[in-house]
Amino acid sequence: RNFLRISWLDVYLFGSSPAIDKTYLKSPKAPLKKLGKRTYFAPYGTSLRMSQFGYCCAVQAELTVSNNSLKEYIEDLQKAISSPYSKYKKYGKSQLNDSYLQIPNEYYSPIRAKQHVGLNDDILDKLGKKGIKYIELRSGDLDVFSPCGVDIEQMYFFHIMVVYLLTQPATRLTKDEQKSCAKNHDRTALYGRKSG
Repeated sequence: RNFLRISWLDVYLFGSSPAIDKTYLKSPKAPLKKLGKRTYFAPYGTSLRMSQFGYCCAVQAELTVSNNSLKEYIEDLQKAISSPYSKYKKYGKSQLNDSYLQIPNEYYSPIRAKQHVGLNDDILDKLGKKGIKYIELRSGDLDVFSPCGVDIEQMYFFHIMVVYLLTQPATRLTKDEQKSCAKNHDRTALYGRKSG
């Protein structure tokens, strides 16, 4: 919960993907502008990868997956993988099902609860029985200046930030606050370098 409240900070400080190849878009939308023949960019963007143009799914904006307890998290993801989404019916057997999510790992969030699973294991079942083994922080952008895509200074920042967040009270997130957190995250990804 605490991480979701400030997930925009990582995108603001370390975002390094303000441009995208034109093949990722059917038609460019604001705030994107054309740069050359093949590229669109957000003039004030920090990380298109972490915005509505990157690792996201517009359909998931209709979902609210609670982070207030592991039980609620599991229940909400179970509901998402078993609740039909009418527009997905047209894809038929080319997908696992016609639900909001095909599988729990399809859920895009800056942070996710994880458990070690085998090839045929059900992650939600394993989370319910064994608890959270680790958390996956997903707001980090690739460091374009590092040959391996991540810089040790950024890893130190993540470590200190997570330790700090673990020591702070973690009040419940309301649905409205969770939507506000997601909006702040997206706005920072698209406009984070804009003055003011």
